[in-house]
Amino acid sequence: MTSFILLITSLTLAAVTTSPLDPAIDFFAWLESHAKEFAQCSPKIEGENYVLCDATRVPRAEIKRLFGLTRDQVITNLKEKGIAVEVLDEADPKLTSALDLHGKYLPETKTILIRKSATLGSLLHEYIHFLQSENAVSIYGKKYKQERNKLQADLAKLMDQQITEIKSLKSDANPKRSRDLLNEFSIASQALQGFAPWQDLIDERGIFLLYLKYGKEFGASDEDLAMARRNMSFICTNPKLTKLIPQAQCAMK
Repeated sequence: MTSFILLITSLTLAAVTTSPLDPAIDFFAWLESHAKEFAQCSPKIEGENYVLCDATRVPRAEIKRLFGLTRDQVITNLKEKGIAVEVLDEADPKLTSALDLHGKYLPETKTILIRKSATLGSLLHEYIHFLQSENAVSIYGKKYKQERNKLQADLAKLMDQQITEIKSLKSDANPKRSRDLLNEFSIASQALQGFAPWQDLIDERGIFLLYLKYGKEFGASDEDLAMARRNMSFICTNPKLTKLIPQAQCAMK
């Protein structure tokens, strides 16, 4: 995985001290220092919970109960937990990327976006993303998803502030400040993009492996298991991840 620290160095940001860039640099360094442990890990059972590789607890009895309900019943259950659910038409632009093919969880508003055509397993996949975002158990000294979500929100806020200041500057009034702002904006943007392989390695892969290892136990459908296999294949062939992930995980049926 390309080092984010080397990326920062290559862009010569010696003058940039604005938060949250420093915390982002530290967080990427922490991720890279534990990349092997995250990649080698596989979900496991501990007592009444399935435990994902980011230390998220998925209650075994609850997930089995939810898989036994209809989709409308699950949506009602999720709303009772304070999670908003929006069921979207196929062409809805809120879900545009390949990663958002069936659904998406928005932690900032505790909202699940889900397509009308998505399976029950896809809806519960997004519910597990909610559990990941709410998880307060530390892994390797950090609350991974909570801290990452905050960093991403801080970076997005920083970019908005930079754009506002850039627009307020006259082109010839302070050219150095304009260059610095554009440079900082570029770094913040690349930092946000840099989370994508970690999303695949830790968040998505953890759920796909959970389905493949224990899906029959908690009631995932054959369609959901086939989808988990396909998505694991995509992750395993990602050139940024392929050397990290054990082949045995990629070959799971």
